[in-house]
Amino acid sequence: MKNKPPFNNSQNLEADKTNNNGQIGQAGRDLYQTQTNYIIRFFKLLSEQALKGSIVGVFIGLFLMFLSPNIIYPIVKDYTVSAKWAEFICAIFVGLYCRLFCSNHMSRKWHKNFLAALAFVITWLVLPSVREIFLPMFEARFDRNTADTISYPISYAIICVLAGGVIEIIAEMTRKSRGTRGRSQ
Repeated sequence: MKNKPPFNNSQNLEADKTNNNGQIGQAGRDLYQTQTNYIIRFFKLLSEQALKGSIVGVFIGLFLMFLSPNIIYPIVKDYTVSAKWAEFICAIFVGLYCRLFCSNHMSRKWHKNFLAALAFVITWLVLPSVREIFLPMFEARFDRNTADTISYPISYAIICVLAGGVIEIIAEMTRKSRGTRGRSQ
């Protein structure tokens, strides 16, 4: 009888503590999985073609990084001015991409041209704001040139994906409005 360890409440607490940690760990995994599911649902709303726009955006951003220091800077001799001109040229490329993307989804020529012009203007105006989201994060880890190299492709990728998504939504809305007009007549 003396060989038995004394029974105390600390052993029960140890078992409960382990059980609660397992429940908390499971709750954390469930929360992470729920967040991941929302992100997956968001990307499932966009078509595969719209998501491929991110690849186009990355190439446009990388082209800007080549265009600004190698072609425009030797002409204007100012990095800020050359970056602005390169952003302007790349905004034209985003407009052209949207025009090509519209050709798959819309039939009216003026819709295509309007959305391409709108994509150009929005890219020209919104790009600095989108870059300001990522630039400080990358500048904290890298030098300014590396931060620019990373932030431009990411910014153009986001703009191209959003432009593709907006074009798809507008195309779907025009199809639905044509369908309801055809039924009412």
